[in-house]
Amino acid sequence: MTRSFNHRVDEQSLVRSSANANVIEPPTEEKTVRGRTKLKRPRNGRIAIIPLGDKQFEYANYSLDDKMKMGPVLGAILKHEYPAIIKEKDCAGVEVERHAFYWRDYSLVERGDDQTTAADRVRNEFWSFYSVGENIEDEAECEQLKEEADRIFEKYAANQCRSMMYQSRVDAVKFFYRKILKRPIKDPQARKKELTFEQYLKCKPEWITDGSWESMCKYWCCAEYRKKRKLGQGSRYKSDDVAQNRGGSRPLGETQQFLKAKFGPAKATTINTYCCMKAGIKNCDNTGNSGPIPSQRAQQRVDDYNGGLQAAYPDDWQERPFDGKVMYDSTGGMPHGRMAIADGVVKKADIVGAARASNIRPCNSMSYQNLKRRFDETIEINRNLEKDNAVLKKDNAVLKKDNAVLKKNNVVLNRRLNRSDRLIEVLYSKLQMEMPDDEEMEEQDGEEQEDGMEGAALDGSSHASADVHNSMSDQEVV
Repeated sequence: MTRSFNHRVDEQSLVRSSANANVIEPPTEEKTVRGRTKLKRPRNGRIAIIPLGDKQFEYANYSLDDKMKMGPVLGAILKHEYPAIIKEKDCAGVEVERHAFYWRDYSLVERGDDQTTAADRVRNEFWSFYSVGENIEDEAECEQLKEEADRIFEKYAANQCRSMMYQSRVDAVKFFYRKILKRPIKDPQARKKELTFEQYLKCKPEWITDGSWESMCKYWCCAEYRKKRKLGQGSRYKSDDVAQNRGGSRPLGETQQFLKAKFGPAKATTINTYCCMKAGIKNCDNTGNSGPIPSQRAQQRVDDYNGGLQAAYPDDWQERPFDGKVMYDSTGGMPHGRMAIADGVVKKADIVGAARASNIRPCNSMSYQNLKRRFDETIEINRNLEKDNAVLKKDNAVLKKDNAVLKKNNVVLNRRLNRSDRLIEVLYSKLQMEMPDDEEMEEQDGEEQEDGMEGAALDGSSHASADVHNSMSDQEVV
């Protein structure tokens, strides 16, 4: 049994399903990225999944070759059951029409004789592919597990719907460049492009009605959307260090199972999985270790957690399993309502409850605490410098006093020198002699120095001659 769903698939893996559910035809010459495909039922019955944390599921029997992954399947169902145009009244009581924005909008439109909503049909279709608690004999435990699965499914569907609506505009831009302009572009370039209302209309996918697509195109061209989009782009461009995932479309829980199946349980720890997602799954080495993390913010989170874990368990911190309480304390809790690491795969209520029971107030992360410690050290250094500066000020005051005394002595000396110059001028004038200039005085001083050196040399030679003569006379007497 097959059902047709209109959903986006990868160009490299686009295939067409034949009437036989077990036969896959090779791709056609022209690969249709946004065309119709067929979503098959699992071969061996429903796939068993297990609730994981607050927002995710994990597979009871994970397989690298299994193509029935939850994300693509739920995305196809959401597109197949996408509601028609929604009619509602605004605050003024005027009836308006709009397209479905969110997962909660799937509950506003009823279809068919049974008056079921689109949300009901999505749930029924999803649980026809997957199952929870089939092998649990205890009915109470099984019922509790199903209730937990229903709760997680609502969050999972809301996240998938939000991603689908975001990607729909990107796919429209890619379709316009590929089919109309004949210049294919990829997602990173398409996200930055904008089309006109008429251009958007030409790119309607098959899974949406004409009225909903027209409403969606009008919204993308309105001033409100463009303002929000510009603000979002500005916020992203302001940050030079975005801690984004680089592991593809897999959530953390599924990535953890992928690493376990490919490299073994030792490489499927929560921290190594987080590092692999931030560094990129393709950048992992042959043993399953993550490559270098380009984001300093993500690396700082890992360092803070490891530092907190080492402080809490100094003897065996490397062998410890993921500790949510340590993560909550070392990374600053949940300042934005999200866990810094493993958000969605851990239960926030359990971690917050354990932290409150131990009177932990994680208002400061380890990085902030280290920064505060360095700040305190800087303050202490500054105080010591202030003390040294006070001593230097006292020494400077003493030097200023000594300088003032030297200035007074210098003034007295200059006054005496000027008086001597005037006396010499008076003497030369009374003797009716011309006073030599400075150059002549310097020449005379140089000649006198040379004459003095020559006189000293002559005196020395005469004394030496006299000593020789006296010594010779003494020898003759002898």
